[in-house]
Amino acid sequence: MTTEVRSKQRQDVAEEIIASPSKIYDLPIEPLSHVASFLPLPSRALFAMSLATAHFSDKDISPTAFSREIIAAEGWETTLDFGSMEKDLAAKLRDEDVDAILRCIDAVNKVKILRLTNCINISGVGLEPLRGSEIIEKIDLTLVDDREVQRLHPKPPISLEHVLPILDSIIVTGSSLKHLQFPQHWRKDTSDDDSEAFNQFLGRFNQSMNSSECNRCAKCNVMEEEPKVEMYDHTSQDYGVQYRTCSVCTKHHCEGCCIRDDGSNYVYFCTKCERTYCSDCSEQYVCERCDKAYCVQCKTDMECSGSDCDVELCGHCRLVCLKCK
Repeated sequence: MTTEVRSKQRQDVAEEIIASPSKIYDLPIEPLSHVASFLPLPSRALFAMSLATAHFSDKDISPTAFSREIIAAEGWETTLDFGSMEKDLAAKLRDEDVDAILRCIDAVNKVKILRLTNCINISGVGLEPLRGSEIIEKIDLTLVDDREVQRLHPKPPISLEHVLPILDSIIVTGSSLKHLQFPQHWRKDTSDDDSEAFNQFLGRFNQSMNSSECNRCAKCNVMEEEPKVEMYDHTSQDYGVQYRTCSVCTKHHCEGCCIRDDGSNYVYFCTKCERTYCSDCSEQYVCERCDKAYCVQCKTDMECSGSDCDVELCGHCRLVCLKCK
């Protein structure tokens, strides 16, 4: 076949495409599903939504066969973490985007773990599709990734007013919720009215935990009746944190099982990322000067600044230790 013939064939194909333009959802489902399988879950949902031929409102979404096929791909029933998509893209999402994604994937019946990582421009009203979820087990509202400092500047707009009613609809008898991580500014910087509303919710959350199997110690199998979230000392760094429930595996431990036989902590609170860990999920490192604990990822340069010294010090205490003076 001559070059001229091949060129004429390509031209004919191009002219045919121009004469009969097609949309992406006119393509066969197989290549679309294959392309979608390479996308992180939130991006896959956005892709599926873009294929929907029917217009959808805030209260009703009718995905096409294409989007249903893409949504049905393995993975929705485990974790929906917006941190799996590009950080800049997640930061651009608004409540209407999050709302549409959750509705499109039927999150109330499928998603067990939700993390709003990097969604720093939502108020929380977009979480409405999760109202009344009976299967969700873990919700992370910190808006940051694991082991990142939780304080954000400027303060993100996610609000108690929008989110607490949705959480209240979830923490009912029979709820599957095991772990709930709040934005830091809810725990540290709320106004008097918001602080009271938040503290009242913590009381309801503790009560719901006391009536569920989440209150059973993973080691000794004993059911506890004490609060699971620090709600009394507003000045404490772990105020509003589930202080004996690991933020990774969500296993709860009673007070006795949190301490090893040698007196060291099996469950601990990391001073830097402000999350609770069990030592199986993240070994702890304790500063030898201030006794504060750090997880393995937050343990950066934990050493004395003196030469030939193996003393571990946190960033606040990283001076020449007494041993080296």
